Amino acid sequence: PGTHVREVRSSFVDQEYKLHIYLPAAYADSTRVFPVVYLTDSDAYFGFFRSLAANLRYGNMIPDIVIVGIAYEEDVQSYLRKRERDLLPAAIPNRPGTGAADKFFSFLKEELIPFVEAEYRVDPGDRTIAGMSGGATFALYVLCTSPELFSRYVIVSPYLVYGQEIVLDLEDAYAAQHDSLPAHVYSAMGELEPAYVLGPWKTLVVRMNKREYTDFELWHETLEGLSHMDVVFSAYARGMKEVFSDGAAALRAVPENYEACVGLYELGSMGVRFIVRLQANTLRISRAGEYWDEMIPVAGARFGIEGNDEVQFSFVAGRDGAVLRMIIHQ
Repeated sequence: PGTHVREVRSSFVDQEYKLHIYLPAAYADSTRVFPVVYLTDSDAYFGFFRSLAANLRYGNMIPDIVIVGIAYEEDVQSYLRKRERDLLPAAIPNRPGTGAADKFFSFLKEELIPFVEAEYRVDPGDRTIAGMSGGATFALYVLCTSPELFSRYVIVSPYLVYGQEIVLDLEDAYAAQHDSLPAHVYSAMGELEPAYVLGPWKTLVVRMNKREYTDFELWHETLEGLSHMDVVFSAYARGMKEVFSDGAAALRAVPENYEACVGLYELGSMGVRFIVRLQANTLRISRAGEYWDEMIPVAGARFGIEGNDEVQFSFVAGRDGAVLRMIIHQ
């Protein structure tokens, strides 16, 4: 439900790609534009990623998003060969046909993204790329050569080996020419991945953090007890929350922050609306304008309602102090 399957042929790659496109419930009920996430390896991860995004939105942890999964819909062996062609920036020794990420990048920039932005109401200024393994290597390749194509990057378990170490050289070349790297990046590896794979990844993320690029945010972590084959399920959830946090932090429940909390809040896809207003120096909350309850500070960043011990509220603000969302703790 809520999913379209489209086809786009690339002149750069000579490949017909299947697009798995998820539209949130709010898409049909509005005329606004939405952030868009481009997902590599959609053959493997689209179903999971679509459910993940819906769950995170239901919990008010990310906004409504459109997902564009890039797929082949071919047999497994063909899929594996073609992903090594498309996602790797360097050819693997003795593996003909690998390492054509430059052509796949041209497909994204010149054909896929214009198609999506012409057909769907997505925000050209709010693109995310999410990739796992080879897809993560490709996302790093884009980040280190043309970071402006996406504003958010979720990069899980990139393998910078077998020639893909070239990404470190590309980042070095980029740093020599640029002081700014406009991107919000999350990257993770599993603790149980091989040391020869963890090493170059750690080298790259530490190096990038030390560059002091302007307009650049990078959060990286090694997830305990996870391997290459299971890290993606935790890391995609953590990564999506991180890149859409926009430097967010919970506001302290003190009177000087009350005015910022005033507003109308929608609870995910349920159609429930809460109104918060300031009245006589107190915050009051109502569901759809009925029964205004006073919000009482009960912890550093949480409000409660007198006589109701089962629910609390907190407000999350961005760097400018403006509230991005209200979270209900129940």
